[in-house]
Amino acid sequence: MSCLIKTGLVKRQKGRYLLTAFGKVIFNAQVNLETKIENALTNYWKLKTIDSLEMPSREETDKVISVLIDNDEIKGILTKDSLSQQAESEKSNVMKHALVTVPNYA
Repeated sequence: MSCLIKTGLVKRQKGRYLLTAFGKVIFNAQVNLETKIENALTNYWKLKTIDSLEMPSREETDKVISVLIDNDEIKGILTKDSLSQQAESEKSNVMKHALVTVPNYA
């Protein structure tokens, strides 16, 4: 208990141990993390299937994700990841074709 008190997770008040505001936030984060890990483990083989597929387009991959994955949070993570990869790819293509003009002040 002394370690929990020293770290600010617990306080003693009137002979009882209570979670501090910091302790409540950490506890909530831990519970959420456990739930997310549990969801990932529940969908492990579906996630492995998605990794093993070589789909020709991002749209087809997103369709497979939508069909296989029931969990909206996991689905969002996977499609967000694909959208950010696509945006990066488009951004690099634009940068390859961009002309940069540097003024000459000499």
